[in-house]
Amino acid sequence: MTKKEFQHLLEKYESGLCSPEEKQLLEQFLVSFQQPANKDNWSEQKEQETGERIYKRIKGRLSETNPSTVPSSKKNRLWWVLIALLLGLSAYWITQQLHKSKAPQEEKSSVVYASLVTKEKEQKELTLSDGTIIILNENSTLKYPPTFLPNEKRRVELSGEAFFKVTKDSLRPFIAVSENIETVVLGTSFNIDARPNAETIEIALVEGKVQVATANKKKLEILLPNEQFIYFKKEQRANKSSFRGNLAYAWKEDIILFEKARVREVIGVLSEKYNIVFQIEEEESIESLLVYRVNTKAYRLSQILEHITKVTDYQFTKNTDGSITVRPK
Repeated sequence: MTKKEFQHLLEKYESGLCSPEEKQLLEQFLVSFQQPANKDNWSEQKEQETGERIYKRIKGRLSETNPSTVPSSKKNRLWWVLIALLLGLSAYWITQQLHKSKAPQEEKSSVVYASLVTKEKEQKELTLSDGTIIILNENSTLKYPPTFLPNEKRRVELSGEAFFKVTKDSLRPFIAVSENIETVVLGTSFNIDARPNAETIEIALVEGKVQVATANKKKLEILLPNEQFIYFKKEQRANKSSFRGNLAYAWKEDIILFEKARVREVIGVLSEKYNIVFQIEEEESIESLLVYRVNTKAYRLSQILEHITKVTDYQFTKNTDGSITVRPK
């Protein structure tokens, strides 16, 4: 709107000759001085600056009005019309500020987390406030709220490995966070293996249904019973596969299960379980895939190694420093 059009419209407004469309146009033009384009990002400081800008801009319109071009009979009336509009807009702005200051402020809930920690060769069981049962494997840490708030999601954080039996609650999803991976469920049983030094994060579903997603809420996969999700940290890629029996969570019963495992996987599991360093020689010459189930409470490590040697093409030798060397037979 040009200065000339603005002055002409004001004169018609003052004389009561404005059509409804012209009146609406004038009001929208004046109100546009005080409304920011994006009110969501309108801070308190911006609101104050906007109020001052309203005054300056309308005052500028007054000064732009050339007295010589306005008949004296209309000059005073036009001045008072502009003053009335200025006061009306200022009153509107002040009312908005008062209304905002009286509006109840949203209270942000702060959840305080407790921690459950396990040491080497130690497992712990925890029942959360909603009845969810978590069995924490050795060398693991679980962070959880002592009480789940009624209107909050049930959220825990895991570093290490744990088995979850989640109490069903359709109104409050259960979220288990491991590094940048979130497992979202309503009521189900699943296992998460998210050891900090491991190359992967593995989620295996026993029953129910879960959604696995990254921390930025990007959906990755939906798991059904006997399916597992493996996320490769370095490559930031994932795949889904099936598993048989209790392969993924046999550790709860102190069982080690190998199903067509290569030597690198075998020594990785044994090293984690018994905290022993394994050294492998001539790995390219070792071809055996191990299928083996053993109760670690019933057998010593030396007995386990002896049995593995009998059914594979590699053998174990204990060194003076306590480490164990693996080499082809």
